[in-house]
Amino acid sequence: MNFKDKLKLVVAVSLAGAGSAFAATVFEVPAGQDSFYSTSLEYGDQVQLAGGAGWTLESVTIPYYSNYGSVGGLTVKIYANDGVNGAPSSVLYSSSPIDILSNGGTVTIPFANIPANVLPAGFTYTVSFAGVGGANSAGLYVPDLAPTVGSSFNDFWQNTGTGWELRTMQNGDLANFQVSITAVPEPSVIALASLGLAGLIGWAARRKA
Repeated sequence: MNFKDKLKLVVAVSLAGAGSAFAATVFEVPAGQDSFYSTSLEYGDQVQLAGGAGWTLESVTIPYYSNYGSVGGLTVKIYANDGVNGAPSSVLYSSSPIDILSNGGTVTIPFANIPANVLPAGFTYTVSFAGVGGANSAGLYVPDLAPTVGSSFNDFWQNTGTGWELRTMQNGDLANFQVSITAVPEPSVIALASLGLAGLIGWAARRKA
């Protein structure tokens, strides 16, 4: 195999894995204090992605607190904010029931690189914990920190059963939950990178000649 063919092979392998290679964090609230928000109601945060619209969701990672275990006790959803006054409405994704651990844990949900998982610039992700009540507590961590990637208002959505309402933290903490969302850029961005690699082949071949 000559030098040019070797370079072609390297580029082909690189582009085959371009999706995962170009994945980036588009929204993140880091760990902070150990406070958590526990309720039996569905709730979550409306987020604005750092990359804007057109990114394909790769993963959502959510640490949670729980003092009880439950088979299928957690459901995660993603909504478009296309309801009345910007409330969550159209369901873009709904997870299968996820087991929760009695000492809490971290859930990472992977997504396929397909058109159905292309994200709008902003959306609301939510959680609902089954079994909360009495001595049972479970919920997302509230680190009292602003997002380090992307942006979010200082409030969150909660489904009361009759509709969605905006809430804030009663103790004055920033109403952001610890989470990390990664995504792959739109194909045009990867195509530009591909052109750059193709140019590298030509340059290297000329240098070798």
